[in-house]
Amino acid sequence: MTSEDAGPRLGDRYVLGGVLGRGATGAVYAAHDVHLDRPVAIKILVEAGDTLTTPERFQREARITARLNHANIVAVHDVGRINERDTVDVAVGTPFLVMELLTGGSWKDEMSRVRPSPERVAGALVGVARALAAAHSVGVTHRDIKPANVLLTGDGDAKLADFGIAKSTEATGLTRPGDIVGTLAYTAPECLEGHAAEPPADVWSFGVMLYESLSGRRPFEQETLGALITAIQSGRYRSLAYDLPGLPHSLSATVDRCLDPDPPHRPSAAELARVLSDTAALSAPPTTVTPTSGSPLFIPSQLSRPVSGPPISGPPISGPPISGPPISGPPISGPPISGPPISGPPVSGPPISGPPISGPPVSGPPISGPPISGPPVSGPPISGARTGGRPPAPPTPGRVPSAPGSPVPIPSVYASGSRPGATSRSGPPPPTGPPVPVPPPDAPRKRRRWVVPVAAGVVFVLMVGTVVAGRSLLDSVVGCSGELPLVVAASPEKAGVVGALADRYNADPAEVDGKCVHVQIVTVKSGEAVEALAKGWPSADYGVRPDVWSPASSVWVGLVGQHVGAIGAPPKAPSLARSPLVIAAPEATAKTLGWPTKSPSWQDIARYAGNDAAWKAASGSSTPFLFARTNPLVSTSGLHATLAAYLAAPGRTGDVESDLKRTSVRLFLRTLERSTDRYGDTTLTFLDTLRQQEEQSEPSSVSALAVEEQTVWAYNQGEPMSAGSSHLPAPKQKLVAMHPRDGTLVSDHPYVTVDSVIDAPWVTTAKRTAADRFLDFLLDDDQQATFRAAGFRDSDDQLDPDVVAKSRGLLSEKSATTFASPQPAAVAALLTAWRDLNRQANVLVVLDTSGSMKEKVAGTNSTRLQLATQAAAASLSYFGSNDAVGLWEFSTHLAGTVDHRQLVPLSMKDEEALTRALKSLRPANATGLYDTARAAVDAVRSQSDADGINAVVLLTDGDNQDPGSISPATLLAELRPKSGQPAVRVYPIAFGNDLSATGKNVLNQMAMATGGRYYQSNDPRNIESVLGDVMSNF
Repeated sequence: MTSEDAGPRLGDRYVLGGVLGRGATGAVYAAHDVHLDRPVAIKILVEAGDTLTTPERFQREARITARLNHANIVAVHDVGRINERDTVDVAVGTPFLVMELLTGGSWKDEMSRVRPSPERVAGALVGVARALAAAHSVGVTHRDIKPANVLLTGDGDAKLADFGIAKSTEATGLTRPGDIVGTLAYTAPECLEGHAAEPPADVWSFGVMLYESLSGRRPFEQETLGALITAIQSGRYRSLAYDLPGLPHSLSATVDRCLDPDPPHRPSAAELARVLSDTAALSAPPTTVTPTSGSPLFIPSQLSRPVSGPPISGPPISGPPISGPPISGPPISGPPISGPPISGPPVSGPPISGPPISGPPVSGPPISGPPISGPPVSGPPISGARTGGRPPAPPTPGRVPSAPGSPVPIPSVYASGSRPGATSRSGPPPPTGPPVPVPPPDAPRKRRRWVVPVAAGVVFVLMVGTVVAGRSLLDSVVGCSGELPLVVAASPEKAGVVGALADRYNADPAEVDGKCVHVQIVTVKSGEAVEALAKGWPSADYGVRPDVWSPASSVWVGLVGQHVGAIGAPPKAPSLARSPLVIAAPEATAKTLGWPTKSPSWQDIARYAGNDAAWKAASGSSTPFLFARTNPLVSTSGLHATLAAYLAAPGRTGDVESDLKRTSVRLFLRTLERSTDRYGDTTLTFLDTLRQQEEQSEPSSVSALAVEEQTVWAYNQGEPMSAGSSHLPAPKQKLVAMHPRDGTLVSDHPYVTVDSVIDAPWVTTAKRTAADRFLDFLLDDDQQATFRAAGFRDSDDQLDPDVVAKSRGLLSEKSATTFASPQPAAVAALLTAWRDLNRQANVLVVLDTSGSMKEKVAGTNSTRLQLATQAAAASLSYFGSNDAVGLWEFSTHLAGTVDHRQLVPLSMKDEEALTRALKSLRPANATGLYDTARAAVDAVRSQSDADGINAVVLLTDGDNQDPGSISPATLLAELRPKSGQPAVRVYPIAFGNDLSATGKNVLNQMAMATGGRYYQSNDPRNIESVLGDVMSNF
């Protein structure tokens, strides 16, 4: 007897080894199949429950898995029950399953070790999606999709396991009406309401798993059962499009669709597999697919069935000879083509001519059938470059393909069960059988040219194929020799629209040099893109290198030239859409500013924001006028506001260098900057905060703000984060968009190839051609209609009439008075001056140095603390020489019972002292969060700058662990400013994934109570980027 046969036995066939894992009702063991001499895994039921009739579920799992027999489903080899002769310590009659043994652990295990890349996620889970599609096609719903039920082979391939609670269309009686089966955090909302689990419920669970795989957290993380159920049913979560802006749009949009509360709006598992396959393919080198001798000829399903019906007849078709380029290629073979007689008048016409047809012999079974006859076939010469496309894609159950000009579903940062105005995406229910390949309808494209072969018999077949299938059959035979990826970096406010249009475009892609163009949209803030481009866009630091760049404004294109030393004007770029900068305010505030009779000027903003008495006299309110705008170094609305203020300044001559020395100009600019209550990284940050404050009945942190007109439209529709979508109810307090009467600037959303602004050897001739094709598509009237429907203006400065009507007067049809943008050198000079003129910062940085900060970060050689201190040191560049910056550390009992220690006092920035202190930090002890937060706010209050932005930036990787500290309720009460106290905003950062849902909620409440902003850096490797966003507020 060998060592592997020495363990407990099941009959004379299976010898058990060690335990691989345990669950609530069973344990899985490594085992050896003596008869077939192979390793296996055996699942043995440990505890049977009457409510789940678990033994019967074991039998069901065996039957269902045997029926499916799919490469990405864990195979079940045998099923049985323990008997008296077995030597395992389990009750007689206990059921067991014998399965294939997988040695790679579970997907949950892999995620716990290191957060997988998007390419790894797509590459692994595409197989699970295919397995799910196969199950759904035969009427099986899994009902327990989660990372623990995805097992990995030794090579890392994923397989779906545990069909024990799966539901088949066969009657079983194992689940009573209203039973909730599966794991709660992955359970679809309709199942929580007592509805039966159908395939869309699996897709919802898959969406939760996909979200978790990409972000390192689940979309719903509430700790109590009741809170979790409420959150799932509400449908509110934070979209990956916001937290992971570099994520391919196709992935974030697919996750949002999976988590749609309305089951018919979710994609099918087959569509999930397609999206994941496309994403995984983008990370791999393109491959050339060449038909080989003996390979089957792809024929659309309509053509593979017998053709029946009346004879085909019609008038004669006449015209000149048909000609075209030579057709060559490998042998074509396939099954016999047969069908009923095709009758009609004789086929005649002029000779068919063209260049010689060359290539290997055409082989295959004989083609049989009655004679083919019909009217003469002729027509004008058809010629053009040889084109191809992907084979027809399977249909998308539950979704009607978008037609040109129809509304395009746009992903949202939130989803909600109430969807006023949302685009309907419902369609027929998912099929109960295997999907039938149906080609998507071809949108008319001016660039599309069809290949016409020269052999008479093939001509007729292809004509039938085109008519029936809606696509040239030769596309299916020849196809594209791989993909040509085109990466487009788009600014956040339009990335949702452009991404949805890219999906439409990819459904019927252009062909360039024999390859199918596949457009990938990545979201990049305009200012950050300038920085990346100025450095040559190193992918290690900034992610995938774009081939095309579409910032919000052409001003940014000119600034890149200033960075790289370009001479002359920036390239004139076509505009995708337009949106003027406006002053946005609630209706009551807008009326005080003169709306709707007149719009405010930049001088009005400066006067009211800098003079409480003047605002009280105008409004009757003792609440100060608080004006917000974004940081001009990174955000377009902030940049345009800075430029508009200069262009509206009294005494300006147009010579920027001399103007910035004029007292009148500097005084006006300084007054306007001092009127700014705070800056921000994006306008979306402000609007998201406004929405949360309204929902939690907190006072608004701003009176008015400078934003794009389109952003106001999106916010008023209930979507603060993504243009054109309506996944939330509209806010109760809508915003009015007012054009500054002394002038404003317009975001023209240019479209440029990257090699036109920097040296970009990766942008090849083929990619430039692909970029031109995609631009033609975006400028087409049908696609421009989508931009207008999302609140953008067209090139004639017109809003969509429906947008105007729905705004009920909150948007103006009239064009704004606009300034011409200064030359790039002048813009650069103004931004340099802004650092001296802007409102000064008074910021205390507080870093967690508890013991958990010494943990190593997966994928790096650094600890959490090392990454945090490196990021903090890099963030010092955001502060000017006149800003005050202090530094604390905290853990527990650093000085008696005090949990914090001052390292650098709050004073004018001393970069050398701050850097030295950061390098000295060492992790120890626990996390004294609450007492430290209160002490930090008190310290800043005691040294507050009445003309500055007073704030605390607090980074922590864990919950409060000081049992003697104040309570969260006391902390929040003390953070809120009392009457006469200066406001100190708190910007907490949740660092890593160790914080509980309660701990994260406390951090968020701290931000809300002080008018700050809560940030998350779930992946510690992203902390430098997150800290950059935080520091953009000052």
